[in-house]
Amino acid sequence: MLEAIERLGQQDRDDVVPFHHILRRAAESLLCDVVSSSSRRGAAIKLLAADAMMTYGCEAMAEQDPESLATLR
Repeated sequence: MLEAIERLGQQDRDDVVPFHHILRRAAESLLCDVVSSSSRRGAAIKLLAADAMMTYGCEAMAEQDPESLATLR
């Protein structure tokens, strides 16, 4: 999980990107890995990690601007 966040954070070095965006992209990346993988062995941990990233992302977003949560889709 940390590796996915660090990888996405490195891509955004030159841009100021809110942390919740980085977490969301990391979660989406993990979900894509699960969908594209033929192995289901590691799927559960990746799904749990994606869920945690989305949860933390929503918490970060709520701390910054609670009204913005209504815009999530």
